[in-house]
Amino acid sequence: MEILRKDDLMIGLLLNALMHQAPHMQITPEERELYDRLLKDIHSTPSATVTIHYELPYPKSRFLYYASQSDQYIFHGSNHQAISTFEPKQQTLYNGQMVQAVFATIDPIWPVFYATLDRSKAKGSIRNACLEHKGNRYHFYSVSQTMNHGQDIWTDGMIYFLPRDRFRRADQGAVRFDEWVCEQPVTPLAKLPVSADDFFYRHKVSTHREQESLVKTYLLYKWRTRNGKIDGG
Repeated sequence: MEILRKDDLMIGLLLNALMHQAPHMQITPEERELYDRLLKDIHSTPSATVTIHYELPYPKSRFLYYASQSDQYIFHGSNHQAISTFEPKQQTLYNGQMVQAVFATIDPIWPVFYATLDRSKAKGSIRNACLEHKGNRYHFYSVSQTMNHGQDIWTDGMIYFLPRDRFRRADQGAVRFDEWVCEQPVTPLAKLPVSADDFFYRHKVSTHREQESLVKTYLLYKWRTRNGKIDGG
């Protein structure tokens, strides 16, 4: 057991050295009351996808964090703002395995990246991850320099709230990608409009050379985000 604890400690230190650890937010009673009202609206019309009209003074990242603590919701981020049903598509898991599924995550930050990164300008590779270890999550975002060459790479998008009980974890390791999959069509419970300003790590997106190895991008990611080698759009 002592060896396992030391291994977990070393893994945590390594992840923290290479990536940005997600914050543990303290939600006030006042916030909780307001957020519960919004979430209650989701279930007021169960036969239709509810559009959440967010007009609260708190960042949407806090609302999404609060919603993620419930076992009812899982999230999918997209540039497309009028998806009525998610159909399974052939996609690649974290380990390179091909699956026919709908992807989602319980992490409240990661899907906002997919919702607000303008995929029409996605020239070159996009490297990102949300890893979970011992209840902590670690984030990593990097785009190819060819994509980020003097242009605004952000757009408005949508976070879809999907029923969590329809999904299963794709990864069961000690360090897990927060990927969840569903092999059947899924109808969203609700959707929340978001912009680049709602992406918690908006200014922690680094750039990499297209020919650079993935390992090198991981190793240099946090250094780059601390030394100005990041997106400035």
